[in-house]
Amino acid sequence: MTRGMVMTRVLRNVSDPRRDALHGTVSADPHATPYALLAVAVTIGVHLAFGRRTILSVGAGTAVHVVLVSAV
Repeated sequence: MTRGMVMTRVLRNVSDPRRDALHGTVSADPHATPYALLAVAVTIGVHLAFGRRTILSVGAGTAVHVVLVSAV
C-alpha cells in the first residue's frame, strides 16, 4: 500500500466511531485526547526515524499510549 492510501484509510476511520479505536478512546475519556495524539506523533516519528519499520513504529506508538493512559 502506498503512503497516501494508508493515510486516507487511517483518516477515514477517524470519522467512523463504529470502527475506530481512537474515537472510542476519546469518547470514553476526553482527557485522553492528548495521549492519543502524542502516540500518533510517536508512531510517525519512529516510522520516519528508524527506516520505516512498521512493526517497530506501531509497537512504539501503542506502548506510549498504553503507558500514558495507565499512568494517569
